[in-house]
Amino acid sequence: MKHFLSALTLSSLFLNIPSTLATIQKNIYLPTDKTCAVYRGRIDHAQAFPMWIEKNRQLMIETNSELKVAVVFQNEVVSPYQIHDLVPDITSQYSYRTPGTGNHIISVQGKAASAKISFCLK
Repeated sequence: MKHFLSALTLSSLFLNIPSTLATIQKNIYLPTDKTCAVYRGRIDHAQAFPMWIEKNRQLMIETNSELKVAVVFQNEVVSPYQIHDLVPDITSQYSYRTPGTGNHIISVQGKAASAKISFCLK
């Protein structure tokens, strides 16, 4: 790679994965409900996070308020069933019910110098 991606921390159940491993990981996988993965880093315009999820799981994504989230499964946008602004102008939370088992692409758009994005299965 010509340039390394911005530093990121990916954690699941308080287990840190070195950023070099996290940047080459093809999919985020959360093995059970009540687990989370966290991305900390820079978002300049858009970032895609592939995630393998089983059908009918509740996916909750929490981001900085200046970032927008979209989830795509089999080339179709999945609508969130709930959007909360937890602390206005600071944090937003999106909740989804996954339509099928497989790779879901979570697209985050916007600009944040120090983004924190949490992906949780509830």
